[in-house]
Amino acid sequence: MYLCNVFDKPRVERACTLSRGENAYIPMKQRWFEQDTWNEEIEDFFFLKISRSQKELASQYIRVQAIKFLSMPNEKLNNVAHRLIQILFDSYPERYMDIMFCHEALADFYYSKEEYENSFSHYETIRNYNSSSQNARYCTITSELGMLKCLLKIKHSSKKQLVKELINEMLPYLNNNFQFFDNIRKDFITVCRQINQLLKDDEIENIIKIIEGK
Repeated sequence: MYLCNVFDKPRVERACTLSRGENAYIPMKQRWFEQDTWNEEIEDFFFLKISRSQKELASQYIRVQAIKFLSMPNEKLNNVAHRLIQILFDSYPERYMDIMFCHEALADFYYSKEEYENSFSHYETIRNYNSSSQNARYCTITSELGMLKCLLKIKHSSKKQLVKELINEMLPYLNNNFQFFDNIRKDFITVCRQINQLLKDDEIENIIKIIEGK
């Protein structure tokens, strides 16, 4: 599908021509980075706008468009999303927040497709980044919950130690009364109960009881 070389000069020049008034037929919305469809004209205009944007904004625009396409039940648009995400990874490696958002979206996408190993890999990337970063632990608790859900689906009962590590990492967040964590807490209890039907571990059972008491 397109996206062969998004910043090559002829394509930018062509997009400049389109942007001067000859593109009335292109279904561009006011928020040009939230398209519902994709074709060569839209792509040219999209990357013209990207080329004129500040770097920190450009990565956000690519991320927003990619995640929208990734959430749509359309294989062609899903493929565009994957390519946009790869452009983000390659062109903006320092934009860690946008990159982590994309890893989270990819994890959710693969989980919905029942590709649990791929989903686990992207959740793990988020967790590993947070473990080594001095920045705020972005999405840590949701990524760890995602890893637990994947481990349950792929029956990794042999990874008992990893399950315990994930549960203990989540515990400080869940062992409080912040309303923000209520839904995550419910999912956590459900997933842990299902996992412990396989592991039959007393420590995990005790943690579940502690969280249930919140």
